[in-house]
Amino acid sequence: MARPREIYDLLLDGAAVNLPATEVVVGLHYSLCCGSSAGISPNPLLRGTVDWRSPLSGRPLAELAGWLREFDPQRAALGLAAVNAALNSEADMVYEGGALLRGGAARSGIFDWFLPRLRGRRVAVCGRIAGAESLIGRVELCRFPCAGGVDPAAEAQLEEAEWLFIADHTLIDKTLPRLLELAAGATVVLCGPAVPWLDELQQFGIDWLVGMEADDPATLRSLIAEGGDLTAIERAFHYRIVPLGRALGPQRVVA
Repeated sequence: MARPREIYDLLLDGAAVNLPATEVVVGLHYSLCCGSSAGISPNPLLRGTVDWRSPLSGRPLAELAGWLREFDPQRAALGLAAVNAALNSEADMVYEGGALLRGGAARSGIFDWFLPRLRGRRVAVCGRIAGAESLIGRVELCRFPCAGGVDPAAEAQLEEAEWLFIADHTLIDKTLPRLLELAAGATVVLCGPAVPWLDELQQFGIDWLVGMEADDPATLRSLIAEGGDLTAIERAFHYRIVPLGRALGPQRVVA
């Protein structure tokens, strides 16, 4: 397995394109970057002034994507949106054995879909994943949730997890590599609308991707610009569950 901290090298290599960002929108809850496709990322809480010179539109996606390495949360969030704008239009994913979910119940539907695989397993959820609360009382949750970051008390519990759901924002706050180290023996699901569609993420022990594909980019842009939260912007996209690597093996369960 590749070293987890190299996941940023992989993402930025994939986003090393000369296409310009045609539009950048920084909303209250999400940022949007448009290139050959629309890429979004969750926003951290904004404090003070932003740390860049406008305009951002017109800059190469590769330049903006490079911000993902930074520890300034707002710049890193825009970097992830640019990575997704560069990668997602070229995604060549294997969808067999996965699922496509639409509508207001899609978030809880994601965990309903995984439930047959989770019964009798120790399950952990790290980060803010909408809909994960539906697992309470249905499976053995050894950590629910780790709100971002990895505290010492969580480490021992996460090492015991058999399934681990990790939120997309851990790419921004740089906690994902450590979580992947702790989850070396677990089935890992990277989950959230900002998940990059990249099959090579399986090199880092990620077995499933749960992310979004835009149905109506213009509406998505408008909703983000108006400060829409996840509940608001979901009407403009659908969730897709995609198995990677080991999840494509003969023991997978097809719903």
